[in-house]
Amino acid sequence: MVSATAATPALSSPCAACKLLRRKCLPECAFAPYFPPDQPQKFAQVHRVFGASNVTKLLQEVPPGQREDAVNSLAYEADMRLRDPVYGCAGLVALLHRQLRQLRLELALVRAELAMCQKQTINNNDNGSCAFIDVNLPCVDQLLPPPAKAATVAGGDHRPAIAPLLKFGEWLIAEENNGI
Repeated sequence: MVSATAATPALSSPCAACKLLRRKCLPECAFAPYFPPDQPQKFAQVHRVFGASNVTKLLQEVPPGQREDAVNSLAYEADMRLRDPVYGCAGLVALLHRQLRQLRLELALVRAELAMCQKQTINNNDNGSCAFIDVNLPCVDQLLPPPAKAATVAGGDHRPAIAPLLKFGEWLIAEENNGI
């Protein structure tokens, strides 16, 4: 008679790496903590781009506390490299930088146009005040060129004049490129 206390050995599923590599998943498997059996695609992509031996070497060189972040970075880079074999995630970063520069330029042009509208409103207004438009929005000083490069508006205000907006846009893009 078999005792009820005799436990049968628990069958655990091999990690995604061992399953793909068709090997026995040992308790000291370097891949098991980072490639669970329910995420086979994660290791398949990493293996396809970097290779299992390179990932093993990398995991051995990385401190244990940073290994999960390293594996997640490898998985992301592998996914992006499979989507775009030439640029990988660098292509996405470049695209986002280009969009950011375009949006900053557009914002600067809109704020300059707003300043022109405010000036026209003040000139057309009898009492010289404008309660509807506030040009002193946050971050305006960061978008405007330094006073030496800006056209001086009446009253000593260093906002760009509307006529050289194209030059201002070129300056803004040059400043953004210098910052990257």
